[in-house]
Amino acid sequence: MIQKICEIYNLLQIFMKSYLITIAIFLALWFAYKTVRHFYFKLNVQDGEMAPDFTARLIDGSTFHISDYKGKIVLLHFWGSWCGPCRRKNPSINKLYADFHDKKFKNIDGFEILSIGVEADEMRWHNAILNDNLHWKNHTSDVNMFEGKITTLFGVRQIPSLILIDQDQKVLGTTWTPEMIRAHLTERLSK
Repeated sequence: MIQKICEIYNLLQIFMKSYLITIAIFLALWFAYKTVRHFYFKLNVQDGEMAPDFTARLIDGSTFHISDYKGKIVLLHFWGSWCGPCRRKNPSINKLYADFHDKKFKNIDGFEILSIGVEADEMRWHNAILNDNLHWKNHTSDVNMFEGKITTLFGVRQIPSLILIDQDQKVLGTTWTPEMIRAHLTERLSK
């Protein structure tokens, strides 16, 4: 009888050791994932910093200089025609533009959106703009996917990404949702 109890005890010890090892491996992998994700997806710009100036060729052939929009709040909208979450978020971006583009703000000249298509297929991007009714004029694409000029400048490695820039060209927010942007713009409206 004592021999049976010892065998059961030994089996329980082996089970507990393998269980604890499994938990330790899982926790180590989870921590490594969170750490790598934090550093890999960290943008090159942070809240409160000056946004880097850049030039982009727009869909209509004209050029966009972010410095030309000094005095306005600008939303940089990184998205892709191939990205399901981006396409599902586009209606709320549309609503932001419709609700705030023509509004009067306190000490601000207005609100603009620059959509940057993170793309490989420019024709698909054009069709997505039409299908999603993205009716503002400022559209450009980085057809080199995440290796494009603007995505590299800002360090965008996942989409959709929204970066809100204030009237002095400082980054207001890099992780804001459309709802947070809406609240900020509503607060800044003239009464």
